[in-house]
Amino acid sequence: MKISVKLYGLQQMERLIGGNKITVEIEGNTIGDLLHHLTKTYGERVRESFPFQLIRNGSEWIRWEDMSYPLKEGDQLSFLLMAGGGSS
Repeated sequence: MKISVKLYGLQQMERLIGGNKITVEIEGNTIGDLLHHLTKTYGERVRESFPFQLIRNGSEWIRWEDMSYPLKEGDQLSFLLMAGGGSS
């Protein structure tokens, strides 16, 4: 199954995969299968980029801890590094 991945603010992961946007062919159909594929392909250092936020197809927020979350052919996932802050 083909999944598109776009990275926002995950510089270490961008260095590992060679950019901020890739399309991957995974076996399986869950977030866990995708993360397993990324780790297998690019190494354990991918896991050091966790935690991050996931958005599927531009509108659906997914908890990255939900490894059983189902994916579909052609899904576009955005991985975002969320920074806290603001005025106190």
